[in-house]
Amino acid sequence: MQKSFYVNTNDKEDVIDITREVVKIVKESGIDTGIVNIFIQGATASIAIQENSEGIVQNQSLLLLDDLLRNKQSGGAMQADTDNITAHMKANILGPSKTIPVTAGKLGISIWQSILLYEFDGPRKRRTVVVTICRSN
Repeated sequence: MQKSFYVNTNDKEDVIDITREVVKIVKESGIDTGIVNIFIQGATASIAIQENSEGIVQNQSLLLLDDLLRNKQSGGAMQADTDNITAHMKANILGPSKTIPVTAGKLGISIWQSILLYEFDGPRKRRTVVVTICRSN
């Protein structure tokens, strides 16, 4: 089974919890055991599974990505991002998809984990998230 939904992002960099939408799709599928893959279309956004503690972890993740991509030749300052290369690199590091087990009809994530969409080149009107669910035999 495959279903898509759309997410609007509000800022240049944005983190949006999409766990509820994925849980709803898994529940509607009626699948008891299998896997679910969550994929974001677009080269400057990513999917992550992290603790969703009022943005603290997400903000630290964004700062870490900034530090990783800082151009050391410019004295540590970020270069102008006129062609969104930095957004592409951040999305590449986190990746466009995650796969989660489904057990007893529920996502196999802990109470502390959330499925997050990271936007690195927003705002965007319609980010498409594709959810694919496969039943195990």
